[in-house]
Amino acid sequence: YWRLFIGPTHFSFTLFGRTFLMLNTYDGTAERRASGNPIGIGNNAAAPVSNYGGFVGDRQMTWLLAALKHDNVFGLFSHHLPLGIVEKDYEYTAMEKYPKNKIIGALWGEEWNYESLAYDSDLTDTIFGETNRFNTGTRLVSALVAQTPYPPLYFSGHAHRDRVFHYESGAEVVSGTGLFAPAPMDFVQTNTAASSGETYWGIRRVYHDLDTGVTSFGYLCADDTDCNPDREGEKAGFPSLPLGNFWVRYRAGTTESLYLGGDGISETAQAEVTNFLPTDEAVRLRFMMPARADGYRFDLEDWVMDDAMLSADRKTILMTAKGMVPAGSPKEDFLQRKFTKSVVAVTIFTDTVAAPEPQVTYADTITENEPLSFTVTNADDYFHLIWHRDGFPVDDGEKFTVKFAHYHPHETIDLLYIARNGAFGQRTFVVTVTTETSPDEDMVITDETAVSDDVFDEDLATDTETPAETPETSSSPDADTADPEETGCGCSLLF
Repeated sequence: YWRLFIGPTHFSFTLFGRTFLMLNTYDGTAERRASGNPIGIGNNAAAPVSNYGGFVGDRQMTWLLAALKHDNVFGLFSHHLPLGIVEKDYEYTAMEKYPKNKIIGALWGEEWNYESLAYDSDLTDTIFGETNRFNTGTRLVSALVAQTPYPPLYFSGHAHRDRVFHYESGAEVVSGTGLFAPAPMDFVQTNTAASSGETYWGIRRVYHDLDTGVTSFGYLCADDTDCNPDREGEKAGFPSLPLGNFWVRYRAGTTESLYLGGDGISETAQAEVTNFLPTDEAVRLRFMMPARADGYRFDLEDWVMDDAMLSADRKTILMTAKGMVPAGSPKEDFLQRKFTKSVVAVTIFTDTVAAPEPQVTYADTITENEPLSFTVTNADDYFHLIWHRDGFPVDDGEKFTVKFAHYHPHETIDLLYIARNGAFGQRTFVVTVTTETSPDEDMVITDETAVSDDVFDEDLATDTETPAETPETSSSPDADTADPEETGCGCSLLF
């Protein structure tokens, strides 16, 4: 159901030249996961899951090992920690057949599972006969330490507390496996859910400096497990950022939302950003507004639109904006649970500035063996430039160069453009496609028919005066500035 309605259960993406892997460490068959009907344990109604530790199946493991070998992975995100239970000497848990006579978490815990000879939950795969030291978890760690010179960061959850497992260069990552860190490496767990006491609901905010290569993942403190609000100096802070201290409430007409501003109908919307944190925070807001030829603007000058996407029916537009929200509580007060809020209200409303006209260079006539080629010279004025042929999008970006297998005699190309204030428009270009033919044999100049430069046949002379030489003209509006060596032709545009 996840794959059908949401998307892949594991995937990768690239951000600022860094590759990240998103893993599904609760992989495998239903028999492998083996959960029964929910029963009441406290107020949780938790299912007695036999094998709730981590596991990676055949297909994902193949993809994972290839990505780590070839893609220079910077970070991995998963639910389970492939180190096993570190507090119990890196203990892994054998798969067991459901049901088993244990209450979840009361007598034992599972961080990563392995397929033992005693029980194999899936006889159709190639994973079998694993041990406490050689399993899919240690295979994953092996691939991590093999990425040199710098192994990637690994982020996980599962355990309901913040933890950091740091290994210096040359340290054995999992005891008894012979897997040594080629350079300092970190495994980071984040407490995304908590019950009571000293723990809290939180998120990791990872900051990576592209210039220095330094990565930090603590909030207000050093990147280790010793920092907490009761410490002093660089240890005073939170391993992860406590939730409930920063939020946005949107309003549009009679609609309120925590996720999206605008209802696709109202031409104004407001976002109220509340910040209790002791740090200035960069914010990105989202608005769903009616699509307009004149776009939108904000009432605060320091807030700018940074993207806009048009719906397929061109009736609504989804825009994102970014800005800064000042700190709320002073740091000392925040650490002592004394909170002060900072509130910024941002309103988006209609603009009166239409999208600029795209300046496009192209050839209005080509042969059937040439590509269609267009270039938008003022592309920096737009978020998106989308090229359409026969009503369907075929490319995007400032340049469109495509050789189609079959041309129409008159090719019609539409350019949909979305400007930096959210305004959109469209231009249509018509290109004539000609068929190449061999030159007429009677017109071919040979040595016999060529006229010598120094002998002029008087029979060819006429009484008509030779007209004065006139410069070649072009119907292009930019003919005065066009570089003939680059364009090679002129063009006429009619709209």
